[in-house]
Amino acid sequence: MVMQVFSMALDLVFHGFVPELYTPAFVLKSYGILYEVFHINAFMLYELGGACAWGIVFGTILCFLYRHQLVLPQGHWARFRSSSWAIFLLSHTIYVGFHMWAVYAIPFQHPPNASGLPTVLKNYPDLVWIQSDADVWIGNSAAPLAPPYLNIQCGQGIILIFQMFYFLKNATSYMSERMRALNRRFINALLIQVGVPALTIAFPSFIKGIISRMGNPISQEFINLTLLCAMLHGKLTSILIIALIQPYRQYCVHKLWKIIGLTKPDITIVTSKTG
Repeated sequence: MVMQVFSMALDLVFHGFVPELYTPAFVLKSYGILYEVFHINAFMLYELGGACAWGIVFGTILCFLYRHQLVLPQGHWARFRSSSWAIFLLSHTIYVGFHMWAVYAIPFQHPPNASGLPTVLKNYPDLVWIQSDADVWIGNSAAPLAPPYLNIQCGQGIILIFQMFYFLKNATSYMSERMRALNRRFINALLIQVGVPALTIAFPSFIKGIISRMGNPISQEFINLTLLCAMLHGKLTSILIIALIQPYRQYCVHKLWKIIGLTKPDITIVTSKTG
């Protein structure tokens, strides 16, 4: 649920700002209602996007952690109480948030007074037009208070997944074959509903990184296409959750058939006794 809430929130941020990025430069324009009507600045887009991305990772860890605790045998050293895990996750949240504060300190300003404008014009002379566009937001990546902090939560997730499959393979002494198969199905479904939507953001970003490192220009059409793929993240997550989890799938299919008239509506008969 946490992962889904943040996935949909990230979609709302994208649709609310409708940003056009000019990567690899730290430059963007916004065409969405949050900027055009409510005049919310680009720093809020950057901050909300980062918070939603972190929330998606945090929610994913919670999903795998819950399944991980169910798979572990009774008395295993890693089977902590809920309060212990809550303290660990809270301290992890504070630790990551403290180190990410310096990254979020990057200022976004309009030209011609943007502090990052000279650097952008020096490194990307083809963006000379931005100095006369009052709606452009320019970030100054040299302004953070400390070097960016790389969070390695993915490594923790890989360890959890490996350990879950290990115990499912060797769980014959304390878990029935039916229960093992059920847990495998849940874990595989979780991997799909997390991994496939993540590719809509990770894979285009990976391609852009390779092109940028090779020194080749990135066409604006391709950048816009990658952003469009990222805007599908929350929708794809919702579709996969419905498709892979049987109770949700059965409920939605039943409701859909009922709406289009392919099934008869449920009829409840109420009897009463009169004296």
